Amino acid sequence: MTPNQKNKKRDREQSLPICSTLILVFNVTLFVFMWRAGQGDVSSIASLFGTKENSRILAGEWWRFVTPIFLHGSVEHLLVNGLSLYWFGFSIERLYGSRRYLLLYLFAGIVSFIVSYWRSPIPSLGASGAIFGLVGAGLVFPLRYRDRIPEKARSRILSQLLTMAAINLGIGFTLKQVDNWAHLGGLAGGAIAALFLTPEVLDDRPYERRRETLLNLLVVAATLLIAFCGVRQWNAPKLISITLHADNPWWHIEIPLEWRQETDGIRLPSGANLLLIDSVQASDKARLLLQELTRADTPQQALKVGSFPAVRVSQKEGDKIVDAYVISAYGESIALILASSEKAYPQAKLELERAVQGIQIRHAPQNSTP
Repeated sequence: MTPNQKNKKRDREQSLPICSTLILVFNVTLFVFMWRAGQGDVSSIASLFGTKENSRILAGEWWRFVTPIFLHGSVEHLLVNGLSLYWFGFSIERLYGSRRYLLLYLFAGIVSFIVSYWRSPIPSLGASGAIFGLVGAGLVFPLRYRDRIPEKARSRILSQLLTMAAINLGIGFTLKQVDNWAHLGGLAGGAIAALFLTPEVLDDRPYERRRETLLNLLVVAATLLIAFCGVRQWNAPKLISITLHADNPWWHIEIPLEWRQETDGIRLPSGANLLLIDSVQASDKARLLLQELTRADTPQQALKVGSFPAVRVSQKEGDKIVDAYVISAYGESIALILASSEKAYPQAKLELERAVQGIQIRHAPQNSTP
């Protein structure tokens, strides 16, 4: 290590890791807002703040690849990730410098939720994917710069990081609520980013204006991306989740907060009524309605909702239009039945399609009895 590198290393060790500190403060601040908004029940309103939810991303809310990086589902969740940022994030930031650290952290976090979206249908949130990215960068560092790190120190660093990653991934595979796909994605994302980012403490290249300008532009773009995603989520329609089976929630639907739940269904802004039925809990009358909608002689449009087959049935009854989606899942049926006046139907049709996008089928129903 050159004298210049030693001076940089000493300065880094004595400096405050600004980026990690700001991320930690931001995470805590957001959690306080979530806690107050949910009156202590963070999970009930987490979606409103931008958790990773496949159905919402499919509906066009791509910013949910970014917003979940800064959200947490419980005090324990925040505490674990906060301590990890303090113990490990501070060290990585001192190594890479605040600008490169921000790019590394954000890139690993986004990749973690892209992999989670690809492999896991379960909603998720948290900084752990980005933190696993720091682990990935920590693993790349002694391998990429092996000629600058003594073999004994290199072996110790690799051993500690591999052990930490293995333990945390092992815990994740044993707990259903842990999104291990996000962890694996973050680990890979951080390792990839570290291949293109030179740690500032080892960067003894002569000053180059073009390189510094590019790095600053990337940091500004990353900061603007975070702000833009936050604003988009703030301005996005606020959704609430409706579960028809409190004891066995095998499916649920998310609807905008302004849609009114009434005894006979959901009243839409267009004035139309939306009725939700599934064959597991359906009354005899509702079962007859489902049979009527899916009769062989009824004009139907075959399509898919997510990965499940469905039919769409539209028919006019006097001055009203009935438009329904009937989804087949695990041997059962889920129906969304819209009743609208002819005048309001163009808007009501769009509202129905939006409701269908908000359906999430979690698993096969258990004890399927009416």
